[in-house]
This record gives sequence, C-alpha cells and structure tokens, in this order.
Amino acid sequence: VDHDTCWVEAKTRTRRGQNQKVRQPHDPDDATRLTPTAIDFVGAAVGRSVAERLEPVVRTSYWRTTVVVGTQRITIDAGLRCDDLADLAFGLGDRLVIETKSPGGPGVVDHALWRLGRRPTRISKFALCVAMAHPVLPRNKWHRVLDRYVVPVGHTVTSRRSA
Repeated sequence: VDHDTCWVEAKTRTRRGQNQKVRQPHDPDDATRLTPTAIDFVGAAVGRSVAERLEPVVRTSYWRTTVVVGTQRITIDAGLRCDDLADLAFGLGDRLVIETKSPGGPGVVDHALWRLGRRPTRISKFALCVAMAHPVLPRNKWHRVLDRYVVPVGHTVTSRRSA
C-alpha cells in the first residue's frame, strides 16, 4: 500500500495514438518543484528543453483502491482534491472516480454500474484540476463534469447546478 507517496509522471502518445504514461517516485518534500533527477526523467520522455521550462500548476491528492474481478481491473479514487498551490482547493467531495479496464469490452463491473444508472464519463484528474484552479484557461472540454460534480473543498457536496 502506497501512503504519502509522490510521483513525477510524463504522459506521451505512441505512434499508434495511444497514451503512454511513465512515472517514478518523487520526494514529497520536493512536490512543488522538479529536481534535476526529475527533469532528466521527464526530459527523456518529452525533451529536455521542454522539461526545463515546466512549472507546477496544481497539486492533486486522492486515495486509491485497486480491485481485480476476473480479468477486469478497477481503480477507485476517493477524496480527490485539487490545490492551486496558493489558497484555492476544489474536489469531488464524497464522489468516487471509478475506472474500469478489461480486455475485450465491458466487464461485469461496467454492467453493474450501468444498471445503477452510471454511464462512462471521460475524465482526466489533472485536466480537471487545472481547469478548476485556473479558470482563465479554456475549460470547454471539462465544463459538463466541472458543473455537475466539482465543489469547493469544505462546501456542500451537491452539484453546482442544484446548489
């Protein structure tokens, strides 16, 4: 079980257009900066000149549980919180982010979620956090998810539409 861990990640696209994510441990004391080791790591994925210009914009935190049912893998993220590294914090309250992965199409957990009225929603925790923390940036792709599910930390856990 990982606890109080911190990672530096680089996500790129393969030649086939698929996402490829690589990550390595990062000292939590350095969470708001890229160390020379982290710059080397990210630079290997995206180019050193790009890595050297990167600056932290948000910090995400959540608790993750991973479950395997047959050939299906399910990750359940709870307590998603996004901080803008200044004084704003947003999150999903008591909502969960459930991601399912299974070979050959929908699995038993997908079907169970559908029976409960839960349909798939494309989501990027990082992109949501950036859109929440920096409202001057374009957020059109995430507008629906933000308005339906995201609340300022410490506020009532209802959608903004019904609040």
